[in-house]
Amino acid sequence: MKVRKLLYTLGFMVGVSLVLIIIQMSQFHSLKNEMENMHHQVMGVDSTMSQLFSEVHSLQVANQLIGHIDFSTRYPEVYEAPFNVTLTWSFNEIETDASVFLLTRKLDDSEWNTFDAINHEGLHYEATIEVDSNEEYEYQIMSKGNIARSSGIEYLPIDAYSHQPLRFESNAYTQDSTDAITSYEATFSQLNEQPDYFKVREAIAIVDFGDGEVIKVPLEKQTHGNYDHWSLQLDDANIYEITLDVTYGNGKRDSGTIYPDGEYDHRFFY
Repeated sequence: MKVRKLLYTLGFMVGVSLVLIIIQMSQFHSLKNEMENMHHQVMGVDSTMSQLFSEVHSLQVANQLIGHIDFSTRYPEVYEAPFNVTLTWSFNEIETDASVFLLTRKLDDSEWNTFDAINHEGLHYEATIEVDSNEEYEYQIMSKGNIARSSGIEYLPIDAYSHQPLRFESNAYTQDSTDAITSYEATFSQLNEQPDYFKVREAIAIVDFGDGEVIKVPLEKQTHGNYDHWSLQLDDANIYEITLDVTYGNGKRDSGTIYPDGEYDHRFFY
């Protein structure tokens, strides 16, 4: 009797367990189906968004006034003269007989300067402006026909007319027991990916010993990657002062004291 009761209890427990397992499996499959449905919905949303972005981009391109633009610079023989930068561009479309203008201004100015653009052929135009290499500019292109249209306001690329000057990198020196300078070395660098017009042509250290003796020592140039490095090595005693004299490709000269130490540690030569 007890054995039969025990078997009945075990059978009941096994049955209940099977029912619970079936319920859990059913819930699992239901959850899995819901997850798959959600995944498909997300994929559908992504596809729709991608299509919308593509359509918006197509509309933006279609509505752009300017298709392509280039910048070229003509450097003057005398550095102090302004630079001429020529902007050459093509329209995506333009009205027949429309007048075309280039508007420019310095970043801190509110008034625009207007230049007449020259038509070369079909949709291709150009205009030349004068710029100061120490200033930054923005520009806008405008066409006026039955309808006036303009491009967005853009920055004039500063690398089209500006420069990277010679920069003081580091220095070191030794002293004797009387604190007199017994050796001195320094390194300068300049970005070499720019026109020869702006590159250092010659760098000379003018060494003053304080007793009337002055010597001139050319710096040595080495190119590493995108930079030209100019190095100075002196093994002379009792150095009083060192001045660096720099000549650029355009003939411009700049000079500054590089020793006593600290006066021009972060000076830009130009």
